[in-house]
Amino acid sequence: MLLISSLVLYKHSPTLYHASFVVRVVTEKRSCYEHQSLERISETTKKCMVYLEVFRPEGIEPADYLQHLQKFNVKEIAVKRMDIKEK
Repeated sequence: MLLISSLVLYKHSPTLYHASFVVRVVTEKRSCYEHQSLERISETTKKCMVYLEVFRPEGIEPADYLQHLQKFNVKEIAVKRMDIKEK
């Protein structure tokens, strides 16, 4: 599952339960087909797909990101299933 996602989240202990959520951290635009593929896989494995869109502040070097976490913005989108036809 980690091949298609950035993280998996558990409602309870991972030793007792399967992951309930598949999380994909998005920092750049992806194709509709890629999103649809990820959502189909999460649906097949009975997991909720969660996208975390990260907006990084401009003018800060990656080495300094931890010092400036309060300047980052994150948008969370939980998706069950979408049917997208890209033209």
